[in-house]
Amino acid sequence: MLDVYGYSDVNVRGRRKKTRGASRNTSNKKGSRAFVFYLKIVGKLLALCGIIFIGGYTWPYIEKKVNQPIARVKVQGKFAALKEQHVQQTIEPFLEQRFFSLKIKKLQIALEQLPWVETVVIRRLWPDQLAVHIIEQIPVARWNQRSLLNANGESFTPDDVSGFEGLPHLVGPKGTQLEMMKQYHSISQQLRPIKLNIVSLQQSERGSWTLKVNGLKILLGRDDLLEKMQRFALIYKAELQTQKQRIKSVDVRYSNGVAVAWREQRG
Repeated sequence: MLDVYGYSDVNVRGRRKKTRGASRNTSNKKGSRAFVFYLKIVGKLLALCGIIFIGGYTWPYIEKKVNQPIARVKVQGKFAALKEQHVQQTIEPFLEQRFFSLKIKKLQIALEQLPWVETVVIRRLWPDQLAVHIIEQIPVARWNQRSLLNANGESFTPDDVSGFEGLPHLVGPKGTQLEMMKQYHSISQQLRPIKLNIVSLQQSERGSWTLKVNGLKILLGRDDLLEKMQRFALIYKAELQTQKQRIKSVDVRYSNGVAVAWREQRG
């Protein structure tokens, strides 16, 4: 038993010695890894500082090369009433800015303030050009006294509206342009089969509608305009078309018929 005990004791002591040696080796490895880790961080920080320093030193030169002055502006679009001189005068103040610093949105808004401009699309063309595409307003009707309407019911007011007397004249309260244009299109569809064209369409402050077509006045009232126009079209085609030169006005405000006012016969 003594031999066994002594043998066991030697083994235990030997193991303890091995364990202590392993701990020292592990500590050395951890220290080496930490040193390498912090060394990498320091290296990255130094590299970043170098990049910032070099970038700050060279950026003004790079910025001048990349962000160049605007050398050319290409204006695209077909213009009938819009004057190119007005477009050039609007663009010119913005050319003091450089390629990337140019405020595209502000230039777009400035151009769309011109009365004959409907929409504007602007693109940068590397390295020093702009492409400006302009869609001109197309008037389809006159609006009140001094304005015009496009097909979307949007009003615009050019300096001069003379020369557009041949367009239908829409008259209504302020802010009713879109409603007026919708009614104009709807009524036009009802009149097309009987070959009548709208000369003017008017809505009063109280909401009553009056229509003039080919020298003929039609009183529509306030409600059920589509139904009334359908009734008028049927009666006109069946009874009134052959006598249209004698008709002064037609009142369709009645629920089941129309009232016709005749022109006075001369001599």
